[in-house]
Amino acid sequence: MAMTREDGTLTAGVGKDVGKEGPAKKKNAILELLGFAGKRRVLAYVGCGLSLLNALLTVMPLVCVWFVVRDLVSVYPNWAEASSAAMWAVLAVVFAVLGIIVYFGALMACGLPYCGKYAQSDGSPRGANPDRVF
Repeated sequence: MAMTREDGTLTAGVGKDVGKEGPAKKKNAILELLGFAGKRRVLAYVGCGLSLLNALLTVMPLVCVWFVVRDLVSVYPNWAEASSAAMWAVLAVVFAVLGIIVYFGALMACGLPYCGKYAQSDGSPRGANPDRVF
């Protein structure tokens, strides 16, 4: 609804809403971080996937220890009959070592996309060579 002044000119846009800007849009933090990754954006996704796998591998030793305790309690006091307890104990160690390896891979995959821009060790300006890792 357009209003007019006494001289006949339109007053569109004049009133209580003049000069007010809309609320500032929040930037998506994930998209902003992926913007820093540039060409190595895929490594950021790989790092997230490896972090998920690491979370699963970190829980598995606890599950294996639970199976060891279950087997030992079920045959108490004849612990020699708990034949599968050793297998679960070995699996717990294997899952723990795999978890450490996957965790290291996730850290490297998540860190590499950002190293080229922000960790120049030779004194060159930031972002001078985005293909350079270290």
